[in-house]
Amino acid sequence: MKASTPRVSLILCAYKDEATIGEALRRFSRQTYPDFEIVVVDSSPGDGVEKIVEDGFPEVVYQHWPSRLFPNDAHAIGVDKSSGELLVFSDPGIYAPAGWLDIMVEAWSRVHGPVGGSIDCYGNRWLDLGIHLGKFDPVLPGGSLRPTGIAPTSVLLCERRVFLEAGGFVPGWWLADTLLNWQLLDRGYSLYIAPEAVVEHHHRTTISDYLGERLKRGREFGLLRASREGWTVWQRLVMAALSVSFLRLVPLLGRTVANAWKAPRRWSYLSALPIAAMGHAVWLLGETWAYLGSAVTGTERG
Repeated sequence: MKASTPRVSLILCAYKDEATIGEALRRFSRQTYPDFEIVVVDSSPGDGVEKIVEDGFPEVVYQHWPSRLFPNDAHAIGVDKSSGELLVFSDPGIYAPAGWLDIMVEAWSRVHGPVGGSIDCYGNRWLDLGIHLGKFDPVLPGGSLRPTGIAPTSVLLCERRVFLEAGGFVPGWWLADTLLNWQLLDRGYSLYIAPEAVVEHHHRTTISDYLGERLKRGREFGLLRASREGWTVWQRLVMAALSVSFLRLVPLLGRTVANAWKAPRRWSYLSALPIAAMGHAVWLLGETWAYLGSAVTGTERG
């Protein structure tokens, strides 16, 4: 790439990620893109992550936070600590090949808007494949550069100017990346997925942790959606009824199967569909909880 290419700040949030952050940083450090920095914001209670970063990666800009942060609250602090024109948000369980940043920036230069990469599962464990499918089926590898309605901050590139214009991350929400996507769309920006910009996600989640997270995030999504769209009590009650029926689960599973079918490892993902289906069902229960709770209490937090 040309020497005049924009500087990139790669920003990672960390919390008790000693098992993966070393490998993640090794791979991010080997990027062939000519001008980038890595920023890690760590809110772990101990110093395990700090020792890995400081002993093995002295070039990384490291910030420790004394109390636990929501992932995108940590990303927001990383933005303040960074200097790049382009911001790339990621996680310490993401493993990127050496040319990944080049592909992301090239995609951005084509669309001049926020770009997400595609996320494959690290390894072939059946549980991990199912968890991955349940969380990331819209951004599995496969296909060509295309518009999208959602781009998670596991792999999201956004110009700093655009990020700030959109208002950045709203603090205090697990789904602050969803809010950011909505803020960008509201301001007329299009989101894109670059399927050729493939990273791997190393899952270390138990089935109970996965389902608990799906419940929590489904509830939060329901609260945010109902508030954003200004739903009345009756609209929330109707959506609650739909969410506990098959009328929403079946189309959701259809989308997941279609996305898995386009992926290079289609049969591996499809074999793990029961795990993804469990996650989708629990997410919808979380939404139901949100709609019923907010309808009764009349508050955004339900």
